[in-house]
Amino acid sequence: MASPSLHILDVGHGNCCVAIDTAGVVLIDSGRGDVLLRFLESRRISAIKVVLISHADEDHIAGLLTLLLRQDVSIETIYLNPDNRRTKVWNAFRVAVADARKRTNTVVHTELTTTSSKTIHHGLLDFEILAPTPELAAGGPGSTDTKGRVVGSNTMSAVVRILHDGTPVALLPGDLDSVGFDNLAESACDANAQILVFPHHGGGSGTTELSEFARRLVTLVKPNLLVFSIGRGRHNTPQPEVIEGIKQASNTAHLMCTQLSNRCCATLPKTLTTGLARADDTQGNSCAGTISVSLRKKGIAVKPDPADHARFVGASVPTSLCQRAGPTTGPMATHNSTIV
Repeated sequence: MASPSLHILDVGHGNCCVAIDTAGVVLIDSGRGDVLLRFLESRRISAIKVVLISHADEDHIAGLLTLLLRQDVSIETIYLNPDNRRTKVWNAFRVAVADARKRTNTVVHTELTTTSSKTIHHGLLDFEILAPTPELAAGGPGSTDTKGRVVGSNTMSAVVRILHDGTPVALLPGDLDSVGFDNLAESACDANAQILVFPHHGGGSGTTELSEFARRLVTLVKPNLLVFSIGRGRHNTPQPEVIEGIKQASNTAHLMCTQLSNRCCATLPKTLTTGLARADDTQGNSCAGTISVSLRKKGIAVKPDPADHARFVGASVPTSLCQRAGPTTGPMATHNSTIV
């Protein structure tokens, strides 16, 4: 039996994670474009058991909109929280959800809060919802939380922690902002995870204190691997202040960006990391590219290998943010493809 796996897809500026195990496929957010669709086609996946949508931003839902409109992909269940935004993509997404509900009996739950945490079991994987709480979600974007802080759409981002055989593997916080993080930290929940996909792609988090936001988040999660799902040439992420905050919290966590940030290298190097040779890389701007994680009883194995990634960065991108921020031996790396 194949080990369960997670795939953090290189969708450019956006988020998309595909979890595959014995019970089928779980999708967390979906990015833009057709990267998700081609990933599924390459693996002959035509059925998705569960979809978790962190929030209503286009770069988190547009790929699912594409799937909902197709006749050859079935989606069994969708979890999401309401949002009052009126964008064309969000409106089109709601229409597509209605069509899927009527045409293929897709079940739609308009609540993805901490009260869902104990109900999303899937084969060997559990999906814990660490935020938002029901009382925060009840107000919705445009309201205030119980302490009077303004709630935006990003505040409402669902924070999903994936566990394998009870062991926390990855934390996916969507575009969680500083108010959402304050609510998460104040809940005193266990948020530890070996992998953290950094919120808001390493950009603005609703605070001018980006370094402090990053320091507090990494201190809470204690990851061994941090992933920035970014698009080269878009929004100049990750921000240097974010990297500085990570450095303050940890000098051992390994950093990977799906694409090579303009902040790290103005011109693409001639030799790119081995991840670029994979068939599921479509951007041509990758640093780590799509990151695949095999979940094993004795730890997790990451591809591309962090040691290979560290060598690539050290040799080809010496001006990279992670190279400047990390120890002299490499970009904040453990140099080990298996992280226990």
